Amino acid sequence: MSTRTPRVSALHLSPDAAGGLRAERRAADVLAEEVLTLRLDGRRSFLIPRTPGHDVELAHGFLYAQGLIRDAAQVREARYCAGAQGPEGCNSYNVLDLRSTHPTPDTPAPAAPQAAEAATISEPALRALLSLLPALPSSGMHRAAILAPEHEGKPRLLLSREDAHAATALDKAVGALLLQRRVPATGLHLALSCPPTLGLARRASRAGLSGVFSPAPPTAAAVEHARARGLLLARAGETPKRRPVALYSGALSGGA
Repeated sequence: MSTRTPRVSALHLSPDAAGGLRAERRAADVLAEEVLTLRLDGRRSFLIPRTPGHDVELAHGFLYAQGLIRDAAQVREARYCAGAQGPEGCNSYNVLDLRSTHPTPDTPAPAAPQAAEAATISEPALRALLSLLPALPSSGMHRAAILAPEHEGKPRLLLSREDAHAATALDKAVGALLLQRRVPATGLHLALSCPPTLGLARRASRAGLSGVFSPAPPTAAAVEHARARGLLLARAGETPKRRPVALYSGALSGGA
């Protein structure tokens, strides 16, 4: 499995002295994307387009999002299929065999119930969380980062996962939390580099995360879901010096 950034030939255009465009063909970076096949108990298969890396976390997060497992202990084995040969006769690392502790049900298990109480957060805590967004690591892909409070009350970056697909990045992050036995992730928050959609909000609330933060506005369906599930949903503005905040779901503690 290669995690290197692939390169392709591209035509690079740049202004010239005469006001036109100068064309030069040379190598350019592109994002890696390969399809991971998850084979569960030899009975079910799932195809997941993803950027290679953190595949075991992705498998856990994906199965959790689908309601097929409730904790990491239900996956007793995860290994790459030794017979999956790539074009050069090497293991492609694109087929992952999973064994669960019990036969996989034919239909997903029902989602865990979520509290519908209105979420609250103090203004200093909200601004502290949002202040971390510009500094989160990114390589140009979709990012899903888990933020946790420290004992001094200041947030910190717990982990960050990236992928060409937003839902897959979040599945990797939730899978990491599952393997750390931190789900339900009450008190932890999700930072996204992309607009929070209904699918992403559902994954966040299912994992028990307390809030979702992004520099981009959410979809209307994501707002409706967040309000129904008691999930904080906030956006930080894009002005560097003064970052206005929009709180779509939840309220400031103290009645604001």
